[in-house]
Amino acid sequence: PVTISKSTTATTTTNNNNNNGGGVSDWSTYMSDRKLVYMKSNTGFYMKISIYLCSDGSFRYADNSGGFGNGASIAANAGYTGRWQASGKGNNGKLVLNYNDGSTKTYKTEIRDDSLYLNGRRYFRDTNDLCN
Repeated sequence: PVTISKSTTATTTTNNNNNNGGGVSDWSTYMSDRKLVYMKSNTGFYMKISIYLCSDGSFRYADNSGGFGNGASIAANAGYTGRWQASGKGNNGKLVLNYNDGSTKTYKTEIRDDSLYLNGRRYFRDTNDLCN
């Protein structure tokens, strides 16, 4: 059996002293030097996506997923790198990942209930231990 433990904590910083009614005053600063983690576990399946956003504009995307059942198991580890940009003000913004292979992924970012969401999925915003 696979055991997944949740050891990251979600942290959110809001600034209610701006003209847009609260939220993040600068998404680029908010995301810089942070690790964003999405975790999901169902019977026989697990997924952990980590996005490391470095202050120099580079990123590393890691997807560790797997599953098991009927006597078989599978695991996948994928890692990608590139450049990132974040923009927006208030509770809504966007994160753009420009991969080194030329592809691009754009996420709608949102602060809701003091948590960070990317395309509607809750991500934990944690200290980035890769870029330091």
